[in-house]
Formats: sequence, C-alpha cells, structure tokens
Amino acid sequence: MSDRNRSTGYRVSVTRNIHFVDGQNDEIGGAWQNGALTWSEMAEWMEITFQTPINGYAPFPCLEPGDPVRPLAQHGPVIIMQGNDNIITPGFYVILSPQGNEVKIPINQENPIPRTTSRATSSEMDNHTKTFRNRVRTRDGRCVITRTGPIGGDFIRLSAAHIFPIAHLGMWKSESWHRQITDDKYDGESGINSVQNGILLRSDVHDLFDTFYIAVNPDRDYKTYCFLNDPTLDNLIMFRATNTVDKYQPCRALLKHLFKMCVLLNMKGRTGYPVWDEDIPPGCDDMTEVSRSKEGKLRLETILAGKLNSSLA
Repeated sequence: MSDRNRSTGYRVSVTRNIHFVDGQNDEIGGAWQNGALTWSEMAEWMEITFQTPINGYAPFPCLEPGDPVRPLAQHGPVIIMQGNDNIITPGFYVILSPQGNEVKIPINQENPIPRTTSRATSSEMDNHTKTFRNRVRTRDGRCVITRTGPIGGDFIRLSAAHIFPIAHLGMWKSESWHRQITDDKYDGESGINSVQNGILLRSDVHDLFDTFYIAVNPDRDYKTYCFLNDPTLDNLIMFRATNTVDKYQPCRALLKHLFKMCVLLNMKGRTGYPVWDEDIPPGCDDMTEVSRSKEGKLRLETILAGKLNSSLA
C-alpha cells in the first residue's frame, strides 16, 4: 500500500487527511481526522508507532500548499504535543528533532494478528460460543458503540464480538491473557470465551472492529476512535452496563491491546497486513474463492482455526 514519487517521496495509498513525513519527505505515519483527534492523543499514537523516544522528535506544519516537496526547508514552528488538547488540523507535517533538524524515526514493525469477519450461524455454534453470545447479549443489551438495540427482542442486527479472536487461541494461551480474566462463570478452560472478552456490536460495526478500523481506548474514558472517514462512529463513549460488577465488564487490558494494534496498523498505512475480500457473492464456492491466493489461504486458515478453537476453548 505505497507509492513513491520522485518529487514528493514515499506515500502510503490509504485515504487519510493527516500526513506525517520525515526529513527525506517520506510518509512515516498518518491518520484520518474525524474532528476530535488532538495532539496529546497523537503523541500517544506516535509512541506506539515510532521507536524513537517521544522527546526526540516533534511535528512541524508544512507550509507548501498540498503535498509538500521541500518540507525540511519550508515548515512552520514546532508543535508541542504533550498536554496539547488542540484539535489537529488536517494537512502535512514534517517530523524533525525539537530543534528542527532531520532525525531518523524507526517504525514499529509489529502487525496485528489477522482476523476474519466470517461468523458462525446459531446452528453452527457450539455450547461454549452460545453461552458467550448469550452472556454478552444479556450484559450489554445494545451495540456498545452506537447504542443500537435489538428489534422487538430480536438480535438479528447485533452480534457478540470477541475482543481477542478465538482463531488465535494458541497465542491467547502462550501470552497468558487468561490472567487478565476475573470472570468466574465462563465456559471452557482457557477463558477466551469469557464475557470479559466480548462486546455486543451492530453487525457493520463488528466488521469494522474485526478489520481494525474502530477501537476503544479505556484509558481515555472508553472513547471510540474510527480510523475511517466516519464521524458518526468516532469520539463516542463505549456503553458499559452500570449494573454489572467489574469482574464481568469488558477487560480493559484486552481493549487497550486491540486499540494499540489499531493505532499501529492504521498509522503505518496498513502496510504488511493481509488484504482479503470478505464480500463473496451467494452461489460462489467459498473454499475456492478464499484459497486462490496467499491472502485467501490465510483467511481460510483463520476461519478454520476459529471454528476448531470454538470447541477447544
């Protein structure tokens, strides 16, 4: 997802309206401004994405109109990010040392684990998954992002999302995520089907959640961040049932981990993350469609792992 132009340098191809370039005019980060993203929040995002200490660099506004050609020579004054709650103005910014000199900014090469939006029907669910779904429905009662409720008691447009995907049960175990779970009523042995690893989402929001386009930061009062051009899903506060005790609430550590992965992936322009088509028309052979490419095979493996792990969790 990149492009290099001799006059403007490297640019990611994802759509965004905030761009950060280095002294060589190569784009090293960016985001979509839906109207509420502040500089203090961006400082946190840069700490996730850049491997240079935060006090070793700073943004400077580019003064050239549009896509800059000479950002090192034509920029405005330094912007102090820490404690700065001013809304970021869309545009280009060059990342330099606080003194205005060129500085090397290594990028965090970690990528989130692949997820798929494929979901089981009620008839395909094992008992562990059904219990997980029912407990999440009972606790949340609505989409925790949009507040969309069921229709006449029917949850057809709502689905229970795993915060940490069940397809990666092995990683859940190896990284000891079960230690973050205080729930004492979950089915299975691993804890991955705990109600604390779930939130209820409107189906389209679930798709964005599974593709790292929306996240919740529990350290910012459970504020939502949408990494696409959709202000309706950005700068909301995640619903948390006031009548639910902490040990059954969504796990802060799991939400924060997913938030960090969303920031990292989208700040980098989603570089290195597999791209696969989830929109397979009716009548097509799903297995054939998903196994035609390397990305498709990875998607198939992820789907199958999710189905298998449901019974093992």
